[in-house]
Amino acid sequence: LGASDSGAGLGDLLRRYPFDRDQTLFVGIESLGGGRLSYVTRAGALLRQQADPELLRLVAVADASDTLINAEPRAYTSEPVLAYPIGRAGRRAISIIGLDGDGRPALRGSPADTPDSLDAAALDRGIRLIVELVKRIDLST
Repeated sequence: LGASDSGAGLGDLLRRYPFDRDQTLFVGIESLGGGRLSYVTRAGALLRQQADPELLRLVAVADASDTLINAEPRAYTSEPVLAYPIGRAGRRAISIIGLDGDGRPALRGSPADTPDSLDAAALDRGIRLIVELVKRIDLST
């Protein structure tokens, strides 16, 4: 997924394309080039949104399948993650995100968010998790 912070791009995506609610999974990917690799179990401070239970299970299996991934399940209460509008629209979604020490997306909105600030090891763990997740999704269908 990708969109502005307001999520307007995601709303437009859902209006334009009639994705089957039962057959479509959304994975929000943010800030994988730094921070602590995490997958969001629930998001929001007041209006809490749970990640899709099947996606949570598949991410945990993907994480456990490769000791180099070492992702952390986390509740997230900071500014909305990319997948938040998707989940609010009743769609099956999860967010995978690199979080800094304060629990915020690593370098999001910072002038330091440049290609030379990428942490190759963090990016590798994120890519490994996404590839394993896609394999698990493929095997489950």
